[in-house]
Amino acid sequence: MKKLFLLFSFTLFLTACSPPDSSQLAPIVVTPSASAPTADLSSFYSQVVTWGACEDIVNALCTKIKVPLDYSEPTGITIDIHLAKLPAQKQKTASLLFNPGGPGAPGITYLEYATDVFSKNLLENFDVVAFDPRGVGLSNPIDCLTDKELDEFLAFDGTPDTAEEVDEFLELTQKMADGCAKNENNLVAHIGTKDAARDMDVIRAILNEEQLNFLGVSYGTFLGATYAELFPQNVGQFVLDGGIDPQLDSMTLSLNQAVGLENALNRFLDDCFTKRDCPFEKNKDAAITQILNLFDEIDKTPLQTDDPTRDLTEAMAIYGTAAFLYSDEYWPFLRDAYDSAFDGDGSIFLFINDLFNERNSDGTFATNISEAIYAINCFDKPATEKVEDVQRIAQEWKQKAPVFGAYLAWSNLACGYWPAGDSEGFNLRASGAKPILVIGTLNDPATPYAWSEALVEQLENAILLTFEADGHTAYMRGNSCVDQTVDDFLLEREIPQTSVTCK
Repeated sequence: MKKLFLLFSFTLFLTACSPPDSSQLAPIVVTPSASAPTADLSSFYSQVVTWGACEDIVNALCTKIKVPLDYSEPTGITIDIHLAKLPAQKQKTASLLFNPGGPGAPGITYLEYATDVFSKNLLENFDVVAFDPRGVGLSNPIDCLTDKELDEFLAFDGTPDTAEEVDEFLELTQKMADGCAKNENNLVAHIGTKDAARDMDVIRAILNEEQLNFLGVSYGTFLGATYAELFPQNVGQFVLDGGIDPQLDSMTLSLNQAVGLENALNRFLDDCFTKRDCPFEKNKDAAITQILNLFDEIDKTPLQTDDPTRDLTEAMAIYGTAAFLYSDEYWPFLRDAYDSAFDGDGSIFLFINDLFNERNSDGTFATNISEAIYAINCFDKPATEKVEDVQRIAQEWKQKAPVFGAYLAWSNLACGYWPAGDSEGFNLRASGAKPILVIGTLNDPATPYAWSEALVEQLENAILLTFEADGHTAYMRGNSCVDQTVDDFLLEREIPQTSVTCK
C-alpha cells in the first residue's frame, strides 16, 4: 500500500552482534502435541521440526515449517515459514510469539536486538519466538521490482502536479502490481493478514502451546486481533501495542495517519523552538511554510547527497520527515536533517530513507519490506480511487495536514491496479477470547491513539493502556509503568480491572 501506512515500529539499532557458536546449540527435535482444528490440516499441525543454530543471531535457534499456500486447498502447494527463538535464560514458563509490524518487517532479525525489544524478565522466563510472515524476509519473500526499479519507485514524485507526472506515477504503480502478480504460485493472492494469522496457529501447535502468547507491535496488532477473531479459544496473553482500527478503509486510515504525522510535526516544532540549534523561524506557521517551500524547491531541483548516484527527491524528503517523527529521540536528527537541507545537502534525509527501506550502500535491499508492505496492505485494504478523485482529495487533505495530506492521499493509487484483494473486510470481535491488553500512545504519529481506543471498543474483551507520550508505540521505550504493566500481564497474568494510564 502506501509508503507510510503502518511502517513497522523502528529503532536505530547500533549494537554489534557476533555470529553464534553453533557448537553450543545442539539441534532440538520437537514433535507437536497440539491437535489440528480439522483433519485436512492435521499434517501441518503435527509436523516434526528440528531447531538448530541460527547463522546470524547469537544464542538463537532457527527452523522452518510447512503451511498451505491456500488454506482452502490444504493438499495443494505448500510454502515455508521461517522461525527463530531465544530459549528462556532461566526457567521457561511458556513461549511468546512476536511480530514487529510493517506489514513486511521480518520478525527474525529483531532477535538480534532482543535486549532492546524485550525486558529482562521476558527473556528470562519465555522462549521468545519470532517469525517472518508469509511473503516476508526468509518466508517465500515476494519480489516485485528489481533493485533499480525499486529505487525509482521510492524516489518518484509522491504528489504529481502535471499530466506527465501523473502518467509516470500510474506507470510505476502498475509496474509494482504487475511485478507482484508474477511471483510463482500466485503468492500475491495468498499474502493477506488472515492467512498469516492462520500460519500463527500452526506455529502455536509446533511450539506445543495450547494457547498462544503474543506481542504484536503496530501492524502486529492487526495481525494479532485477526488471530484472536479466527482462533479465540487459542488466545493466551495477548499484548497489542500501537493499535490499528480494523474497520477503517484504506482512505480513512491514510487521512488519520496524515493528521497524526502532522500533529507529531507540530510537537517537534514546539520542542525545536526551545533549542539553540533549531533551523526554523520561531513561529509555527512560518516554519511550516519553510518546510513546504523547501519541498517545492526539491520538487523542481532535487538536493545533492553524499551518494553521487542519487539525489534527494521531494518524496524522499517527506518520507524522511515522517520517519524521523517515529520517536522523539530522533528529533535532534530531524533538526540536523533540515539544517543540512536548507543548505542544499540531502544526505541525512537519504540516510533515514535507506534505513527504513533496508537499502544497502551497494544498491541492494537487505529485505523485501518495501515491496511486501504494498502487497499485504493492498490485499487487505483494496483501494479503487480514480485520479480525479485523488486530485480532489489531496487538496482537501492539505487543509487538515499541509505537509503530509497530499502525499498520503496520492499513495492510495498504488493499490488501484492490485491483482488480488480481500473482499470480506475485517470485523474483529474475538468473542470468547481471554482479555487482551491494547496499548495506545497519546501522540503516536503512525498509529493514532484513536485507533487503539477503537480497537478496544471492537474487541469483546480488551483493556486499554494509555501512554501519555510522543512517538510510535510504548513498550520498551523507557517508561517503567508501561513495561511493568506489560510484563505483569504476560508473566503473572495480572489483568488490569480498568484502563491504565502511564506518564
